Amino acid sequence: MKTSDVVVDASRLPDWAFGWRTPLWWGMLLLIVILVTLIFMMLGSYFFLAASFEIWPPPLRETTGGIRSPVPDPSMSLATTGLLLLSGASAFFTDRAARRMNQMPLRLELTLTLFLSIGAMVTRVAEFQRLRVAYNHNAYGSAVWGILGLHSTLLYAGCVMLLVLGVWTWFNRVDHKHAFDVTLACLFWYGVVAVWLPCWFVVYWSPGLLT
Repeated sequence: MKTSDVVVDASRLPDWAFGWRTPLWWGMLLLIVILVTLIFMMLGSYFFLAASFEIWPPPLRETTGGIRSPVPDPSMSLATTGLLLLSGASAFFTDRAARRMNQMPLRLELTLTLFLSIGAMVTRVAEFQRLRVAYNHNAYGSAVWGILGLHSTLLYAGCVMLLVLGVWTWFNRVDHKHAFDVTLACLFWYGVVAVWLPCWFVVYWSPGLLT
């Protein structure tokens, strides 16, 4: 049987795309999965340590002989969570503006997302300052600092992405390539916001349930 070659005219197909149709989108998604898995390993270590203690978190003994609870104050974490949720909503509109190639809405929404993320960075520093246990006090302190530190690394990395793209969009006309870069940064930011919620619950609210 003779087979004939099939010729397809691809001249009218676009040379760019957004979302799951591009290899870079899958690469970013896999990176997020790896980082989220690492954070959940940290959360699993937290509960493994909790199961090894009769009292969790273990109380701290003062130099004066007194005992105090190491459970952190959640007030500043509420501000961080609120800012992250707002930045996630802003990132959604940034993503949509990038896909539609809307220049000014993209610049404005990306700038708003950046400022909200910077605000979350500031409140995160305040969270560390309000912790009642040092990283080297005991296993609980190491677990708490490890969880917050790892998420902070993702938070700061996402802020750098948003900052670089934000500056670029204000001084250049956005093309499809850079609009796609914005959508990847937004995808990464979705992961940063989403993975914070279980971290927030474990660090600030689970000690009351495990006591």
